[in-house]
Amino acid sequence: MEAGQAKLGSGSFGGHVELGAFRLFPNLRALHKDGQRQPLNGRAIDLLLVLVESAGQAVPRQQLLTRVWNDGARSVTDQVLDGHLLALHACLRQHDGISWIETTADSARYTGPVRFEAGDQPPPWHAQLPAAPARELIGRDEVLASLSARLAQHRLLTLVGPAGIGKTSLALAAAHARGPALPHGACLVDLAPLEKPERMASALLATLGVPYASGDAQHSLVSFLRDKSLLIVLDNCEHLISEAAHLAELLVQAAPGLTVLATSREPLRIHGEQLFRVPPLALPAEVADLSAASALRYDAVRLFMERARDTGLQTLVDADAPAVAETCLRLDGIPLAIELAAARLQEFGIQGLLREIRERVLRLARSTGARSDRQQALSAALDWSYRLLSADEQTMLSRLAVFRGRFTLDAAATVAGDDRFDSGTAHGLVASLAAKSLLSVALRDDVAHYRLFEATRAYAYAKLLEDNDCRQVFQRHMDYCRQRLAVADRDAGSCSLPDWRKRYLPLMDDVRSALDWGLSPTGNRHDAVALTIAARLLAQRLALHAEFLERMEAALEAVVQLDPPEPVMELQLASMLATAAQQLGRAEDLDAAVDRACLLASKLGQAGHFFEPLLSRWVASFSSADYLTALHTSQRMYAFGRSAQHDPTVVFAKRIEAQCRHFLGEHFAAQRLAGWALAMRETKGLDQLSAPVDIRCAMGIIQARSAWMQGFPERALHLAEEAAGFASDDRAYALCQVLGLALIPILIWNDDDATARHLTDHLVAHATRFQLAYWISWGQTLQAALRTRAGEIPYEEPTHPFLRDAFFTYCGHTPSPETLARIERGKVGWCAPEAFRLQGEAVLRSGDDRQGDPQAVAAQWFRRALALASRQSANTWSLRAACSLARLQAAQGQAGEARASLSALLAGCEDGQGGPDVQAARALLATLAA
Repeated sequence: MEAGQAKLGSGSFGGHVELGAFRLFPNLRALHKDGQRQPLNGRAIDLLLVLVESAGQAVPRQQLLTRVWNDGARSVTDQVLDGHLLALHACLRQHDGISWIETTADSARYTGPVRFEAGDQPPPWHAQLPAAPARELIGRDEVLASLSARLAQHRLLTLVGPAGIGKTSLALAAAHARGPALPHGACLVDLAPLEKPERMASALLATLGVPYASGDAQHSLVSFLRDKSLLIVLDNCEHLISEAAHLAELLVQAAPGLTVLATSREPLRIHGEQLFRVPPLALPAEVADLSAASALRYDAVRLFMERARDTGLQTLVDADAPAVAETCLRLDGIPLAIELAAARLQEFGIQGLLREIRERVLRLARSTGARSDRQQALSAALDWSYRLLSADEQTMLSRLAVFRGRFTLDAAATVAGDDRFDSGTAHGLVASLAAKSLLSVALRDDVAHYRLFEATRAYAYAKLLEDNDCRQVFQRHMDYCRQRLAVADRDAGSCSLPDWRKRYLPLMDDVRSALDWGLSPTGNRHDAVALTIAARLLAQRLALHAEFLERMEAALEAVVQLDPPEPVMELQLASMLATAAQQLGRAEDLDAAVDRACLLASKLGQAGHFFEPLLSRWVASFSSADYLTALHTSQRMYAFGRSAQHDPTVVFAKRIEAQCRHFLGEHFAAQRLAGWALAMRETKGLDQLSAPVDIRCAMGIIQARSAWMQGFPERALHLAEEAAGFASDDRAYALCQVLGLALIPILIWNDDDATARHLTDHLVAHATRFQLAYWISWGQTLQAALRTRAGEIPYEEPTHPFLRDAFFTYCGHTPSPETLARIERGKVGWCAPEAFRLQGEAVLRSGDDRQGDPQAVAAQWFRRALALASRQSANTWSLRAACSLARLQAAQGQAGEARASLSALLAGCEDGQGGPDVQAARALLATLAA
């Protein structure tokens, strides 16, 4: 720590701390990376603050406990501390696997870089643009300035012009110029690879780095962008023109701070659209007797000479100036056509190049029966450039058109190579095509990535379809996608989700293309089904549930037609379909997929295959608060696991049974099952299974809630915080579950509303960032509960049964008739004692004697609550019911009986049991004894 530096956690340090790529904001208790807040809970941040204060030095564990937990340090277990340190370790782990958090049995220390800086506000979320072109944008200074001025004045602008005119380059340059002036920057989404219009919203979400939970990508996109101020470039709209127009109009209307810049060969034709027609590069009207100096005043000639330098021509002499100018004139000043021509200068020389261009353009004009226009000029340049390639170069170019996105040299060799091209030859051909301006090249992470210009790709793809070997090319492309997906699966365990998404997001366009070919009449259906299965993780991590639901359905139609049959693949698809249907809330599809998967598993005699479809059904039942159906599903999973002697399935079945038992009110059984499942996590290979969240989070929730019910509020809080520590390194919704189901409810039940409000705001912000609509609603319900407790808004139960079951326990209000009916039917049990108690309190308040003496009726409710709480080992509910009954008995002149029953209950509280309920019971007992 720097000399004289204030303690970071004291609130006196008014800046932030640079930790390499991370920024730590002490006063805000937040850690950011690349403008994104990292999902660490408060205790983990506090630990990091203490460790950074003593950077490089070992901090004793007891000192960490004292600094972070203060007076409660003695009750914190080593597991709790280790859980938070593990969360820090996972968050700060670098790409090379080295962590900046080192721990021993006695201490921990931070070993990374530290630099203290002024300013305490974290950066806002910021969109990312592709890198600016390495080459100068020739001849576009005035156009770019005009475009930038228009962007500052209008929110919907369309760059219109023919292929090759430079719309994308100009839009990207404008975005780089305009983005820094906007709070949330700028981004570009390329629509060219998309063949279905419904994928535009999900493609934009993926570009923005925003996962979404539901199938309604458009709704998620609007929700995310509503309060953002940024520029979005919709590139290459022409093939989806009406849908792109609808999306642009929707976004501009829904997000007041948003500007949309579209590129298209035709206008979008929507309200508010401003057209910006991209002109060709400046050309001379006459070329005869043109000097070199005069010719170079025209942008088209300047571009030609800039690209000609790559071929060795450094200067333009007066004798050649007319020929260069005429070449540019015949190509109509189209940048791409000029670049293609200049790339061939070394072969023909200036005069020979002009003769080639004249002949090709005139031939095209005669064949179309029309005068050459700009589109014909580009077609002429493409056709001419292709004809001049060697046979191997022509073959390579056409084969590379199978790639929808960027590709590396190795990918090109794998897909476009065959017996004709070994790896070295393929590499050389790709480099040659790039040198002739038929491929663009960009460095990403020190690796060269190539891509065909869209106009070039369309031309080359037509050539590919004419090739007798095209089926083999498509097959190798599909095989390549499967290989890349296998690598992506392996990387998922060692790569952070943002880095993983950035690395593999571009692969999605190629996977789509390969699947479209594979399921076509001329494709390979067997391998397309296999690719659909292999793409599962990619679809999940990119939140493409709706799109892949359609692809799974198509693959299922294909798999039943395979000869010989592939029942295992059919089962895998049915399981995947069940998961996607559950995530999209499509109950009919879920039930059908689960039944189909279970039937297939029965026929195969492999009980392990029951796991995924049954898990999907369990999640659907549990998340809708149908605990009895969920319990039945967990028992069915257990039976299948036992019959197959598949230990991971057995352990997982007991894990989800623990969750069902707790919410049905069987807390002792739930704790026993949770402890057993955690103990078996490593030894029985539970990590082999695909679980919604880390078992330590799921079982930590159950253990924490059960501990609170059983009368251990402090232990409950520690367990919930420990689970939050594990959740920090899990999927985005894991932290939502821990906060929404355990940590925040326990804080509310403990009357710590201030901390609960802080964490509830964090839950909503976290869920909003990741577009987890279900958890956004959950957080908003908790916010409403806290406001109701404070008297800010009237009591109003939510509609979702899961939330409704808990809401009245937060607010101390009588549960609704619907909730009471669920309890009476045994649909839910954990909240039943409190519901009965609050029903008795309501009878006393109302004085309603229609069902008999209100005091007698209330006493019945209180005793019923006591009896049920006792059976559940729910000591906290017992204390509350006993206090209500004791107050009633005292009012009836039975203070002695009230003291006796309350004393007996308090005597059963062990050392360490405390919290507001025990304190309230002891205060009441003291009043009764007075």
